[in-house]
Amino acid sequence: MAMSEDDYRASHPEDASVDKAKKPLFAANSTGMGFHPTSVLGWLILLAIIAVIVVVVVLFRTGTI
Repeated sequence: MAMSEDDYRASHPEDASVDKAKKPLFAANSTGMGFHPTSVLGWLILLAIIAVIVVVVVLFRTGTI
């Protein structure tokens, strides 16, 4: 017989952080199209993407690429 999720959590309290890992980094907007960050890691990913875009644009404008 397979162990239910509740039984597993009761027998493995050290794995309580599993719930935090299931939270999505981005969620769909309630109105309109697109997604928005829902956690600090989501914001860091968004900032990293913006930084890469800025660097590529600057390199193209200076003729480096």
